[in-house]
Amino acid sequence: MAKLDLNDGTILSNLSQDAALLDDQTPNLFYFWDNLDTLSDQFHENIRFAMDAYPDWTFALMTDDFGRDLLARDWPQIAEVYDDIWIPACRSDIVRMAALYAYGGWYIDADTLPIGDLRPLTGDKPVIVFRDNRRRLIKRGDVMNGFLYMPPKSPLAKAMMEGTVDNLVNRKDVYQVMEFAGPYMLARLIKEMGEDSVVKLWQSRVYKRYNTELVGDAPLFEHTIDDTASSWRIVQNFGVMRGLEPNWDGFPDELRPRFVHVLRRFVDAHGLHAELIELGRQKPAYMDRKGFVQLVEDCKVKVAAAG
Repeated sequence: MAKLDLNDGTILSNLSQDAALLDDQTPNLFYFWDNLDTLSDQFHENIRFAMDAYPDWTFALMTDDFGRDLLARDWPQIAEVYDDIWIPACRSDIVRMAALYAYGGWYIDADTLPIGDLRPLTGDKPVIVFRDNRRRLIKRGDVMNGFLYMPPKSPLAKAMMEGTVDNLVNRKDVYQVMEFAGPYMLARLIKEMGEDSVVKLWQSRVYKRYNTELVGDAPLFEHTIDDTASSWRIVQNFGVMRGLEPNWDGFPDELRPRFVHVLRRFVDAHGLHAELIELGRQKPAYMDRKGFVQLVEDCKVKVAAAG
């Protein structure tokens, strides 16, 4: 399948084209990927699948550049520190909500296929998927934000953006991506506004990963796997932005095998070699994980060379 062509007029990738997003007769569908050079073939295919399913919709594949421009225009307090937020998933949470507030539409993660029909749900109320694969999640009112709909200028989207500004200004929830600008905050705000303020869908019915028997409503979304996917769960303990002391107690006691690669990539990208060495001291059990000892040794060499 051909790569997406950002110059063919079918996908908007910068803020100067936002007149199309403001057309209230044409639904919008947003994706976010911080740097298109790293967008995998699988995720290209996922977005192309959606474009084929909704040929009359306006597609916006947002990047960090798009996000900077949008936030500078609408949320300057966030724009001032946007580049200090070093976890792409966190920047994605912020930019998707800023776009949904400004223009309205659907947001879908790049690892998700919209296999059902989204048209009947595209209206004047937010559409939120509630998690129900565990009893405690139902009781807590947990939601997902990897696929959601907001009408333009939604009070819920506005409250999300205002909450993010508050977290940035007051350095709140800076070790919790899900709360900083993500689904935990979304769930809390929905409770405050009342669940009748949104169209409520259940994860087990609309997400094929949890609807393997195809019971009830036909699934709307299907999850795909790609090797380029990372995990913010381990790196969020360094803090969601530069200048924070790592939350050593927040790191898990056991290190999953693939987290060694995640940590290596993150500390190399952001110069956190000294912090990684300290992590090995704080969590000695990590030294039993294949590859972690070598990572520590490599970081010691880099710290010594920087001198």
